[in-house]
Amino acid sequence: MSIAYCPFCGLDPYEYVDIGVGFERVAVSCCEFGVAFFDWRVSAPRIQRIGQLLLGDQRQERRGKRLLKRLEEEMEEL
Repeated sequence: MSIAYCPFCGLDPYEYVDIGVGFERVAVSCCEFGVAFFDWRVSAPRIQRIGQLLLGDQRQERRGKRLLKRLEEEMEEL
């Protein structure tokens, strides 16, 4: 089962191309965190964990939002 939306920005994370018999996913193009979450070539375990928390129950979602806020603050400092 695949996720239909990005847990970070709430948009469909993929771009699609018509291949004649339907549409095929070709790229992840939502937000920066979404790319790290959905792109199998990117190894970002911290982003993966935050994304899974955001998709969980309310308690996990609150924890994921706190971790995401902390990560965003760390990235601003760089």
